Amino acid sequence: MKAAFLLSLLVLALPAFLRAQHNPAAAAARPSRPSTGAPPSVRITLDEALRLALEHNHALEAARSTILQSQALETTANLRPNPVLSWDAQFLPIFEPDKLSADYIDSQAQFDLGLAYTFEIGGKRQHRLRAARDVTEATRSTVADDQRTLSFNVGQQFVAAILAESTMAMLEAGVIRDALTVPDAAVLRDSENMPFVYLQSGA
Repeated sequence: MKAAFLLSLLVLALPAFLRAQHNPAAAAARPSRPSTGAPPSVRITLDEALRLALEHNHALEAARSTILQSQALETTANLRPNPVLSWDAQFLPIFEPDKLSADYIDSQAQFDLGLAYTFEIGGKRQHRLRAARDVTEATRSTVADDQRTLSFNVGQQFVAAILAESTMAMLEAGVIRDALTVPDAAVLRDSENMPFVYLQSGA
């Protein structure tokens, strides 16, 4: 009985031994399988996912820049008009310089000097500043709403990913294998890589 058992083991191991002798280089290189180059998986928490999304979202960064633009418009709206100083000269003998003299300037030439300033009445500047501040507040509210929308979407996708991972783990562990029902199907159990296969039966 023992001799028969040893003989059967020898018969089963003989094909593998012959293949190894036929291609020794392939057999030696088989254990050291080259890396596929896939990046390692990284686990992050929900807070980290929200922080990364809020810091690296380009659309949100562009929306935040509009707040600074609105604040700059507040500064412009609060500016007071500058005084304007102007002057001019008329009847100067530019093309006839030989006529230029003290008597000619005293009798013929004309010089004007003016100073102007615009006085805003009726609270125009205050109303203009209030309107610019309202635009800034509306911009802040829009950016805050965009942040809430982005946080909601990231949280929803994060929960969906965790649910999918948990479902896959349960399927691989075979916890809910018996709870799956397929009408008009025959379940064939294969190997560990394919624990169940559904074949649709013909009508």
